Amino acid sequence: MLLCIGVVTGALFILATSGAAVIESKNILVNQESGSQAAIHIFIRNSCVALILVLGLFFFALPTIAILFINGLWIGAVIASKLIDGASLFEIGIKILPHGMFEIPALLLAGAIGLKGIYFYYNSDKQWAIHLKYLIYVICFLFVGALVEGFITAKL
Repeated sequence: MLLCIGVVTGALFILATSGAAVIESKNILVNQESGSQAAIHIFIRNSCVALILVLGLFFFALPTIAILFINGLWIGAVIASKLIDGASLFEIGIKILPHGMFEIPALLLAGAIGLKGIYFYYNSDKQWAIHLKYLIYVICFLFVGALVEGFITAKL
């Protein structure tokens, strides 16, 4: 929900400023490198974001709320900026979906772990095994997403 609110807010901000503060989006989020170096860089970057999302488990969900909203703002701003630049929804989807189908669920799952922050402290059963299993899923999805983004999306 926070991610969706961020996407809408980011898109509306860019559309409202339509030209005055539009992101220079010609090569935004397009890594100049591709292949294994790009995949490693992307995996490390996304793993850091996932770690911050999960840390909400220990900090009453505050970092999770902030990161989910900020990522939503960023996604919405980039999509709106690309639309203003004349890209079609199909072109934007082709650039996002191949790796996004792995990365977005992984980050949402990490966010779900982090949003348990307050509940986690007041529940006697911490369910560490389930949290660890979900964290392994997050890492696997981020790894696959980084490979797809580094080897496939970068060439689109």
